[in-house]
Amino acid sequence: MNADICVFVVQRLMKQLLSMMARRGVGPEFARQLVELSTAYEHCCYVNFLQQLRDFARSVPAVT
Repeated sequence: MNADICVFVVQRLMKQLLSMMARRGVGPEFARQLVELSTAYEHCCYVNFLQQLRDFARSVPAVT
């Protein structure tokens, strides 16, 4: 029963959010650009993390 209520609330919130965005002129093109920007930023952060991890691993002395 609780799962059904959660699904209903999420669907209702999503519908309200999309309605508010449409009233303010935010359409599918903006959403697509936002997804593209956030994906590029996430990728950049991930690459930076991997570089830092690599640098850390290189700085730790090898255990023999």
